[in-house]
Amino acid sequence: MATQIRARVRTGVGLSSRRRYVARGVPGGYRIWDNHGRRFWGDLYELCPDDLLAELNGRKDPARISDLQRRCRASKR
Repeated sequence: MATQIRARVRTGVGLSSRRRYVARGVPGGYRIWDNHGRRFWGDLYELCPDDLLAELNGRKDPARISDLQRRCRASKR
């Protein structure tokens, strides 16, 4: 039992089900809310940026995040 708990602490698996980044509806579209920083992150999006949220809460690859942000910005023009 103690070994399983140490493994979870070390890997961070199963400790928190709360997501760090979530989309919140605001007048005019959606903004991304950072639960840890308790502030909005990024731009205002007309459509919900589901793929961007998945990357922010998942692997956090900076190149992929930049690409997804560019796509979201281009889609609102």
